Amino acid sequence: ELKYYAINLFKDLYNFNLKTSNLSAVLDLEFERLDFAYSYSKNELKDSLFLETLNYLQTEFKNSKRVAEVKHRIALYYYNKSSAYVPLQSDLYKDFKQKAHQICTEITKEYPNTRGAQLAFNTINTITSKALKLTSEQTNDVNLPNRVLVNYTNINKLYFKIVKTDYFAHSKLTAKTYGEKLFEKLHTLPEALKFTQSLPDDKDFNNHSVEIKIPVLEPGYYILLASTDEKFEYNNAINSYQTYIVTDIATTYNRKKEGGIEFFVLNRTSGEPLENASI
Repeated sequence: ELKYYAINLFKDLYNFNLKTSNLSAVLDLEFERLDFAYSYSKNELKDSLFLETLNYLQTEFKNSKRVAEVKHRIALYYYNKSSAYVPLQSDLYKDFKQKAHQICTEITKEYPNTRGAQLAFNTINTITSKALKLTSEQTNDVNLPNRVLVNYTNINKLYFKIVKTDYFAHSKLTAKTYGEKLFEKLHTLPEALKFTQSLPDDKDFNNHSVEIKIPVLEPGYYILLASTDEKFEYNNAINSYQTYIVTDIATTYNRKKEGGIEFFVLNRTSGEPLENASI
């Protein structure tokens, strides 16, 4: 079994570096050994054993600057486990990103100008990074408020702007334009309305979802823009957009046995057919 030989090799290297008093190499080996054992272990207690070993190393290297790297490993453990958090099902793992952030903040203060501090700084940036995604229904009702699902991370306020366009103009624009230029061009389209929305903020650094109400709009083809910046500047802000169609028309079709397709145009609310419709 190759894993058995790998464990023995770790043991031999550990003893060799211990005899030569190369403690820095001993720590590097312990990191490698821990990662290897954790990856392949089937032990139900492997999480507690992993943390127990890191806490032991923290004590052993308390007088070395490299203890910052040990502390960072503990922070990474909590950060990685935080991905198992499932909102509305359980609060287990909910505060793990907070724990990781707290440990990393302490590292940067107590051990400046060390490799551990730099690693901690990078992890803080990852934990505090912002994310935003909008999801709306394919079509939305006329003369009624509608909803948009907002998935967000580390955002407590959003600025919304709805602009009007049409399907063909939007398809032509998105075929050749993307990124910053696309967002800027969408921002210059005729404005239908603007509004601001505060978002629930648990300060736990996790991803959250909330449905927000979109005010009543006339029938049309719109683009819903959202930004963390009031002026909708692309740089230094988190931005997102979503097509937003308001209509009371629905279509369906039927393939005829003799060939061809028969289309039906209906009222989305009542299901009644619309007279004199053309496709």
